[in-house]
Amino acid sequence: MRHLDHPIDKVWSAITLPEQRQQWFPTQIVGELRPGAKLSFEHPSIPTFDGEVLVCEPPRVLELRWGPDIILFEIEGAPGGSTLTLTHTFGEHGKAARDAAGWHECIDTLESVVSGETPTWAAGERLAEVHPSYMESFGPDASTVERPGEMLDSGVNTERVNES
Repeated sequence: MRHLDHPIDKVWSAITLPEQRQQWFPTQIVGELRPGAKLSFEHPSIPTFDGEVLVCEPPRVLELRWGPDIILFEIEGAPGGSTLTLTHTFGEHGKAARDAAGWHECIDTLESVVSGETPTWAAGERLAEVHPSYMESFGPDASTVERPGEMLDSGVNTERVNES
């Protein structure tokens, strides 16, 4: 959960408009943001993978199937701006610390984009900075997968991580 000093509509635009989203989201999203729409997620360093829009309720809720995972963005009004909650549901417990650190960097970057600023860190730098604290917080079982970009198949157990 992250408080942003911006109204809901401005945060929604950063999440849904391609020219803004490409500045902070880890992959390019190809497809229309409407419920049931098939998506393709593309990045130069990982194989393209499929997804789907599960829920799109402007300007507050966007839920995507992101490969085998589910990504949920919820935006609520808050004093002085809005609150963004990102929930990542996945099947591979071992990637929890890695993915939480990655989303931490993404949301830091989104916050810069919404503020009209350029991040003061290079891609991957913030992730590397915060990853050890997530490893410590989540424990060794949630820290077995460390390489960003590695795509994993969904496992039997489903885990939920809220970026904070």
